[in-house]
Amino acid sequence: MKIQAKESLCIAAGRCVAVAEDVFELDADGFVVDGEIEVPADREDAAFQAAILCPGKALIIVEE
Repeated sequence: MKIQAKESLCIAAGRCVAVAEDVFELDADGFVVDGEIEVPADREDAAFQAAILCPGKALIIVEE
């Protein structure tokens, strides 16, 4: 599973790291760091939940 993180959509709510702190990275201001994240198989459920819970819709699941 891959997730595209978009800082431009992030509102710095921090829900992603609350659910999957080992998957997502925030910058010094609390915004998600841009980029495509290769999610480890054992963290896919948590990453999926983080994408659903993101109020800014800054985490986009990439179709494979």
